Amino acid sequence: MSSSVRWAEGGSLRTASVGRERSTASSRSWQRAHEATWLASSRGAVPGGAALKAATPSAVRHPLALRSSDMDPVVYSPVMALETTSIRLWKRLSPQERLAAATHFWKETPQTVYGTALGAIVRARKLRPQAARALPPEQQARILAGVLDPGETVAAFLLVALHLGERRPLLRAFLDALGLPHEDGVLKEEADAIEINDAKIEAAVGTIAKEFPREQVEIYLNTLWLQDPERWEILTKLEVPQA
Repeated sequence: MSSSVRWAEGGSLRTASVGRERSTASSRSWQRAHEATWLASSRGAVPGGAALKAATPSAVRHPLALRSSDMDPVVYSPVMALETTSIRLWKRLSPQERLAAATHFWKETPQTVYGTALGAIVRARKLRPQAARALPPEQQARILAGVLDPGETVAAFLLVALHLGERRPLLRAFLDALGLPHEDGVLKEEADAIEINDAKIEAAVGTIAKEFPREQVEIYLNTLWLQDPERWEILTKLEVPQA
């Protein structure tokens, strides 16, 4: 890819020109992350709460989801159980979904979590770091997809990667339903001035529920909720319509 991405308000991405070197492009792309693909809270907020934000350098904002240890493992909505950690949601994905997420993850590996992801591969296959680093991205993806507990940070990035890859049509549909201007899921500048309220969110959920498989919608909404439970609290109260 010849352009980087950064997370932006309203639920998708904003482009920014970068060089073509994979490591540089990936680093800039993920360092410009404000939140996850669908975050609509203020800039600079880090998904997962103040504890993670305090532990993250101010110049780097990542789409992470870190929940407090005293939370219940599941938050029940009228129609779906919301996993309260990225690891639990990652485990809920099918092997095919995890492979799709890991494949996209290694295509634009964020340098800030590269070492952690590589460490998961090292532990899974008992490899030397040099050997794990030398593996082709396809093999790295297959191994990482089989790791059910890659760590909360890596799991959060993998969930984002899933929706930036195969699930991008879902992003486009959600933005269209919210009435936010975008290009292929990438927000335009004028989107910043558009307010998103609960009524718009509810209507958008109804729209994507009609167009995409229920399980994909639930994974999407769970990932969205993980980024900012307070901002997206309405998701715990909505009924996802049957397609």
